[in-house]
Amino acid sequence: MKQPKTLEEAISLVIAGMTKYDVEFAMESSKKDFGIELHHGFGTCMRNAFGLWGSNKELIDNIAGDNVDVSSRHGDTLSSIIIDAVWDRLAELCEQTDRR
Repeated sequence: MKQPKTLEEAISLVIAGMTKYDVEFAMESSKKDFGIELHHGFGTCMRNAFGLWGSNKELIDNIAGDNVDVSSRHGDTLSSIIIDAVWDRLAELCEQTDRR
C-alpha cells in the first residue's frame, strides 16, 4: 500500500477502501463512537501501514504541523485525527447527496 503524504491523501485512501457497509456504519454512528470502534483493529493496521509510528515523516508533519509536542505526533493521536477526518468527509458527502 502506498503511504499517504498528506491528511487529504490519507482520507482518500481510507474512504476508497471502505465498503458500502463501512460507510453505513460510519453514518449510523456518532463521530466519537466511530473513532472508538475503529481505534484498535482498523486503527492499528492504519498506524502501521501509513507509517504513523515515525517512518512517514511527511504525513506526520502534515498532520501535526509545527506542533512539536510529543503527544501530537504519537501514532494514536495521528490515527484519531485521520479517523475523525474520514467521518467528517463522509458526513459532508452524505449531506451533499441528501440535498439532491
